[in-house]
Amino acid sequence: RDFRAYGIEVAFADDALELLAERAAEEHTGARGLVSAVERVLLGFEKRLPSVSVKSFTVTREVVLDPAGQLQELVTQASLAEFAAAFRSSHQVELTFTRAAAGRLAALAAQAAVEPAQVCGRLFADYAYGLRLAGRNRYEIDLDTVEAPQKELDRLVRAAYSSRDQEPAAGAEAGTSP
Repeated sequence: RDFRAYGIEVAFADDALELLAERAAEEHTGARGLVSAVERVLLGFEKRLPSVSVKSFTVTREVVLDPAGQLQELVTQASLAEFAAAFRSSHQVELTFTRAAAGRLAALAAQAAVEPAQVCGRLFADYAYGLRLAGRNRYEIDLDTVEAPQKELDRLVRAAYSSRDQEPAAGAEAGTSP
């Protein structure tokens, strides 16, 4: 009920329910034990999710076993998806993130106490223009890009111009000079 108040749908996987029931049985308090087991797992989600763009999630066995880690992953994915959608809308470039890049962005965000999207905004501020220069309408952000964003962007632009310089000029005939 708490999640619905914020427009967030929650589903439970069967394996998560089984694990929660096992934990509740260990408490020997009946239904109160089940409520307690669920609350322990979801408390962090209840506090954090209303402030991010997550509209639904599934409680899996992994969530029950590692609620904090799974919450961080869910928030990171939502934040990166939000950044990618805004970038696509503004610049008509589709961005994706490798798992390693997402993990590093999450760590950088945690260090700065901000969302991963804010870290992306800072690191990739020049990417709209640079990717346009490079003729790219899709780009996968990998760990190298996160660690050295300007170096990677420079490499992309140089490679694009290098390949353009090697193409014969339109209408030019091979072996002739003006």
